[in-house]
Amino acid sequence: MVFRSIEIYYDIDTIPEVAASVATSGLPRWHEADRALEFRADAIELIEDALVGAHAGEWEGAGISRREVSFGFAVDDFDAAEAIVRNAVTGTRFEHFREIVRNEFDMVAVA
Repeated sequence: MVFRSIEIYYDIDTIPEVAASVATSGLPRWHEADRALEFRADAIELIEDALVGAHAGEWEGAGISRREVSFGFAVDDFDAAEAIVRNAVTGTRFEHFREIVRNEFDMVAVA
């Protein structure tokens, strides 16, 4: 059995709600971290709705570091999932992600 996921990464400094208020790169203050987390939650909701609606994926997890926010979805088809993501975010404040990373694990080999 093969497990596939995509992870979507945003640089903190490119998040509109954070970039407008940060003089230096990264997350120096808690209120800016809150803005980054709110942005991430909103992005997850938008993208998850699109993936679930197309029966193409479901939310898997999320992370934050000083310089980036990320979140991932379990998917069956990389190309279809990426197309759905790109379509969902086009024209929104979420369209400027840094990258989408594909992960694939052979669950039999892992066990």
